[in-house]
Amino acid sequence: MTSPYEVRQVTANVARILAPNPSAWTLEGTNTWVVGTPESSERAVIDPGPVDEGHLDRIVASLGGRSLTQIWLTHSHGDHAAAASTLAARTGATVYTSRTRGEQHRVSDGEEYLLGGVRMRVLAIPGHTLDSLGFELVDEDVVFTGDTILGKGSSMVGPGLRAPLLATLARLENLAEGRPLRGFPGHGEILDDLGATAAARLASRARRIADVEVRAQSGATLDEIFRELYAHITEPSLRMAARSTVESILEYLEVRDQDLTVSATGR
Repeated sequence: MTSPYEVRQVTANVARILAPNPSAWTLEGTNTWVVGTPESSERAVIDPGPVDEGHLDRIVASLGGRSLTQIWLTHSHGDHAAAASTLAARTGATVYTSRTRGEQHRVSDGEEYLLGGVRMRVLAIPGHTLDSLGFELVDEDVVFTGDTILGKGSSMVGPGLRAPLLATLARLENLAEGRPLRGFPGHGEILDDLGATAAARLASRARRIADVEVRAQSGATLDEIFRELYAHITEPSLRMAARSTVESILEYLEVRDQDLTVSATGR
């Protein structure tokens, strides 16, 4: 029987290695991606995942003797980034992220790099976190989405990130217009139509905002709205995330209404 943690070649230039950290938050585990052309002597890793020796050994083995020169982080959560410093020390690779920490190299939206001979453009896609990045393989119609768009379900959105997430989903929908863009997420299976997925998640988020708004307008409290909308969720950590979702929507509505008031009054 094939182990789910074995290296799986998903395109000519991209391999997937599933980290052994399944949970309600991480689905089957974190997707670690290894990028590079067959002709290149270099490789790049996206999201090395948790510190797990077996997982790190599989990443190194997947290089096939090639040099690991780059480690890219979609965001700073430990299930994606914890192993970055360990893998960098083991291989001599440089870590690239949206935030500078120690020896890490900071990158920005729109910059382009070569990952093992594969052209990549950095995308700022805040929503799950403020520092979330996506990585577009511009010649292959692929975007690594981290936790901003998962292979299934919805990612957690904290207070203050509702508006950035909506803008990111719209950006990804527009990015895919007219081409078969695929999404390689931080958790879950590959998305064959990233544009359609982004549009569907955007519509779903809009419906949830409306659900919360109508209840808030009737005088319901945060906890009353949470209990009504998420009664079906029983797992404690997921209930915490669902309550945070309601909190972030209420904050979004408050800021939106303040902006509308300022716009209407000119003050």
